[in-house]
Amino acid sequence: MDMDGVLSATGIPTYPGAWIPPHDGAIPPAHYIVYTYMRTPVQAADDGVTITDTYAYANLWSRESPMQAVEAIRAAAMAAGWGIVDERGAEYDDGGKMYRTSWTFVGWG
Repeated sequence: MDMDGVLSATGIPTYPGAWIPPHDGAIPPAHYIVYTYMRTPVQAADDGVTITDTYAYANLWSRESPMQAVEAIRAAAMAAGWGIVDERGAEYDDGGKMYRTSWTFVGWG
């Protein structure tokens, strides 16, 4: 399953690249996820690439405690067969008044 499908399955609003505020001045959801990805060849044969890894970089932004959302994201990724390369947790951004938890996931495509 692609990372958008994995993250969307958590029920947390998910956006590729960035959350872009609408023109009506709405504030972001209480929790939301933004992600990017990178595909890189791992193995090649004479006729081309035979194995490609996909890395997804996800950031959970939360105005309140992120712990339940963190567990939901971990569980969804692992259930879909994605591995967790690293997790950087619950950093508080005082300016934006939000917590940020970040992951690097690896899958195969």
